[in-house]
Amino acid sequence: MSLRDWLSMALRIHIVEDSVYVRSYLMQAIAAIQDVEVTGYSEEADKAVELIGMQRPDVVLLDLALKEGSGLSVLRQIKRLVPAPLVIVLTNHAEGVYRSRSMLEGADYFFDKSLEFELALETIGDISSAGIESIEKAD
Repeated sequence: MSLRDWLSMALRIHIVEDSVYVRSYLMQAIAAIQDVEVTGYSEEADKAVELIGMQRPDVVLLDLALKEGSGLSVLRQIKRLVPAPLVIVLTNHAEGVYRSRSMLEGADYFFDKSLEFELALETIGDISSAGIESIEKAD
């Protein structure tokens, strides 16, 4: 694939969120961001790891509280992928211990769902505007 083809590709995002309402809102909001596409979503940890491994999105938007399993477990496992996706944690569990644990496990961004929802969406737009080539992937 040429650099030109690479640069014209949309930023691919997988959403890991168990709330149908929040997920629906995220999908609509992300669809409005230029050059960004949602490749899929998951409600459960095991399914998230499986789908992310198959789809290889550029970005994973991750909630920590899931129907089954833990977002931290998902984070730990997907950061082992080569290349690893950029991970944006968006959660209601924004206490310091969750923030520090998420960053320790490899989260690239961490947002409080109740206070920083729009900031998380702006960050996705900023990443898209900067171009996929500017996303640092783990070695």
